[in-house]
This record gives sequence, structure tokens and C-alpha cells, in this order.
Amino acid sequence: MANPFSMSAPTAVPMPIPMLLGRSLLFSVGMIAATGVVALALVLSAARSFPRRYHISRYWSQFNLWWLQVVCRIGYQVSGVEHIPQRPVIVMAKHQSTWETMFLHQYLPPVAWVIKRELLWLPFFGWGLALLRPIAINRQAGASAVKQVIRQGIEHLRQGQWVLIFPEGTRVAPGVRKRYGMGGGSAGGA
Repeated sequence: MANPFSMSAPTAVPMPIPMLLGRSLLFSVGMIAATGVVALALVLSAARSFPRRYHISRYWSQFNLWWLQVVCRIGYQVSGVEHIPQRPVIVMAKHQSTWETMFLHQYLPPVAWVIKRELLWLPFFGWGLALLRPIAINRQAGASAVKQVIRQGIEHLRQGQWVLIFPEGTRVAPGVRKRYGMGGGSAGGA
């Protein structure tokens, strides 16, 4: 069955290597600055409601997608939006770069990311991320991590929050296929 919702790979305008490196560096500086500002804003808004915190967090992805377009001239095209359900669902996405992380955060309703727990240990970034109610797992825990994803995933869905899983478990280069982890298989895909 074809995927009813798809996004084409980001498209970039070809440019000389030194210009590409300079633009990439400039984008990275902006992304790091935006990450710091939004993470601090999230930590300072810890007492606010989850919808308000999530709204604040979207400034990160909104800025970065715009900044990527301006600095690196990378755009994207979305098709099939009429097939996106109106109810909370489990989304399984290929994790090729930081781009889809930004895009999915901006484009989908509030999601609970299935992430490696070590991300929560990062000062400010991890603290802000924790306030977005992810499902933070120990990837070495095997079956107990899968049970955690199922248990917490069901709870998030009941609360109206979508669940986002990268079933291959880590970033995979474009065009490369990697075996799906147990969390992806148990969530209904394989």
C-alpha cells in the first residue's frame, strides 16, 4: 500500500563547496542559537500547560525551517495532507537527518517523540525536551523498552498526543534501509 502522506526530500540549489560549507556553518550557528533560546524559554515556562509549552517549542522548528530556506536555499513540498487523520495516531518516519525532526515537529499535531533517554541529560536542551513529554527509552533495555513505548504510547494517544517513532532506531542515510527495531515492529509496522 502506498503511503498516502508523503514529503519529497528537501531540495537544494547546487552551489560551490566553499559557499556550501559557509552556508552550512551559518545555518548551524543559527540552529544552535535557536535551540538555546527555545530550550531556555521552555525551562522558564515549566509551570505552564503542556499545550502552551508545545506551542513555544514550535518556534524552534518554525525558525529553523525558515532559516534553512534563507541560508541554504533548501525547500520542500508536501502532498497528501488530506489523508492526515484528525485523531491521534502513531507515526513511523525514516530518520535521515535533523530536517525531518524539524519538519514533523512543525507540521504534525503535538507528538510524543520516542527518543533515547540520553538526550534528556543535556543541559537546557534535554530539560526543555523533557517538558514536551517524550517517551524516553534506554535502547539497551530490549523488550522492556518496547513495553515502555507501548504503555506510554497508549497513554499519550488517550491524551490526544500523537506518537512519533523512528523505527530504524537511529539516523539512516537517504536510500539506505536498516532493519526495523522491535519498537517499530510492535507499533504495527515492520
